[in-house]
Amino acid sequence: LDSADPATRVRAVEGISSGPPGDAAPLLMIALADSDARVRDAAGRALASIPGEALMESVVGVLGWGDPTVARAVGAALPTLRNALEAPLLARFESHESPRVERMAAAYCLGRIGSARSGPRLVEEVWGDDLVLALYCADALASIDDPGLLREHVRMASHPRVQMRVAAYRGLARTGGDEARRALLEAASGRAERDTSARKTAIRLLAYVPNDEVVEFLMGLVRAD
Repeated sequence: LDSADPATRVRAVEGISSGPPGDAAPLLMIALADSDARVRDAAGRALASIPGEALMESVVGVLGWGDPTVARAVGAALPTLRNALEAPLLARFESHESPRVERMAAAYCLGRIGSARSGPRLVEEVWGDDLVLALYCADALASIDDPGLLREHVRMASHPRVQMRVAAYRGLARTGGDEARRALLEAASGRAERDTSARKTAIRLLAYVPNDEVVEFLMGLVRAD
C-alpha cells in the first residue's frame, strides 16, 4: 500500500482483502483515501465483501478516533455499504454500554446510510440529556429519506435548542409536502423562529418546497429589502 505505483497498490488491496476481515478492514479504509481512483475503487469493492460486524467495528473506530482524511473517505463511502452495516450499527447505537463516542459515530453512520429503521431510536436521543449525542442524532435524522419522520421533524422544529431546530428544518425540506412547507414558512417568517441565523436557514430551505405561497413570501422579502 505504500508503493509509489498505483497498480501495485491495487494488487495490495486485492491481497489484503483475502486476509482476516478484522485485519483487512482498517487497511482497506486507509486505501479509500488513496490519491488514485483505481485504488479507491478497489478498496470500495473489497470493503463491500467484509462481514458486517468486522466492517462496523472498523468504521466506528475510524470515525471515532481515526485520521481525519481517512475518516472523510470512509464517510463518503458509507452509502454504498448500507446492506452490511445497518444492523450492526443499529445494535451498537442502541447499546448504552457502548462508549459515547462510538454511539455518536454510529448515529452519524446511520444518517449517512439513510437508515429508516433507526429513526425511532434517533428521535429518542434528540430529546435526551446528552446534548452532543442529541446533535449527532438530529443531523442523522435530517439525512434520512423517510416520509414517516415528517411529524418528528415538525415536533423537533419546536425544540428548545436552536441547533435541533435547524436540523429539523433540513429534515422538513428533505421530506417536502404541505405540512413541511407550512412549518418552514412559520420559521422563515419569524412567527415560530426567533433566532436570526436559524430563520435564514429556513428561508433558504424554502427553495426545496416551492409553491405560490412560498414565492409570494420570498418576493415580499425582496420588496422589503
